[in-house]
Amino acid sequence: MRPDPLVATHGVTARLDAGVTGLSVLKDVVAAGLGDGRVVFHGRTGRTEAQAHDGAVLCTAPAPDGAALLTAGDDGRVMASAPDAAPRLLHDAKGKWPEALAAAPATGLVAVALGKTARVIHRDGTVASFDHDRAVLALAFDAKGRRLACAHADGVTIWWALAPQMKPTVLEWKGAHLAVAFHPDGDFLVTGMAEGALHGWRLSDGAHFRMAGYPSKPRQLSFGRKGRYLATSGAGPVLMWPFTDKRNGPMGAQATPLQARDGPCLAVACAPGEDLVLAGWADGGVHLFRLSDGADVWVGGPASAGPLPGDPFAMTTRITSLGWSPDAARFAWGAEDGTLGMVRLA
Repeated sequence: MRPDPLVATHGVTARLDAGVTGLSVLKDVVAAGLGDGRVVFHGRTGRTEAQAHDGAVLCTAPAPDGAALLTAGDDGRVMASAPDAAPRLLHDAKGKWPEALAAAPATGLVAVALGKTARVIHRDGTVASFDHDRAVLALAFDAKGRRLACAHADGVTIWWALAPQMKPTVLEWKGAHLAVAFHPDGDFLVTGMAEGALHGWRLSDGAHFRMAGYPSKPRQLSFGRKGRYLATSGAGPVLMWPFTDKRNGPMGAQATPLQARDGPCLAVACAPGEDLVLAGWADGGVHLFRLSDGADVWVGGPASAGPLPGDPFAMTTRITSLGWSPDAARFAWGAEDGTLGMVRLA
């Protein structure tokens, strides 16, 4: 008989009355943005909530100082919500639709994608705009918080976030780029594409590489400890691409699959400073992989993946978001049906 899931012995689950659209693990609580515009804080001492938006929370990110959850809603506002204070307005885009949100702890910058424009919000409230010919679909800061990657149709534009007057670097590749991530060392940039592929560039000379064959869109990308591997969603297993070659990254290499369930993997998150990978599937299952010995720990959700419904809208337990605390001692997950799970590791 399979043992109980890890959440049964080391964590807790809660059922919220709206779907989880994004979350972050803050100092003492898990902060989750919901489809009805609320932000819920769940911790050892109980649960509190605040109404942050008039409409759904569309995207989230941890605040640069790690003390609040940043949210962008379909009311066009960017808010910062903390457990001990009312939600604070950072920027009002006057009803424009936010597509993506990113924050840079190193510089305190916050970026939001609004149609063909990315706006960068500074600590003092001033805002800089970065305009594109196509709608911005994903955002990422580099580790130093100085470069901002804006993914869009047919490529990525990289700006100097603190100097909007400087000419950007444009990386071209046909297709829709839905996710983007900088390598921690800043040497590579990788995108997830609607065409079921990854595309990457070596930033020193613009050399590019492609990893195709994903059965669905790889919307989540997460670099692991010291940038030695990249975990990706979009396939049945988690696909892990090696970046141990400092010069060539994954060029010419094969991905290592981490297989735990039959359904498509929708979410991935590598633990800060540890060789641990958290993954969530379309059937609501969550697993933790320990790369040192290949261990696969069942964290929560159904014990095994049964046949997935033919109607994608029936998959109400789909995992939408994962998050780790900065010390990798706690992690959390959220699902479309409002399930919120939290685990504290020994």
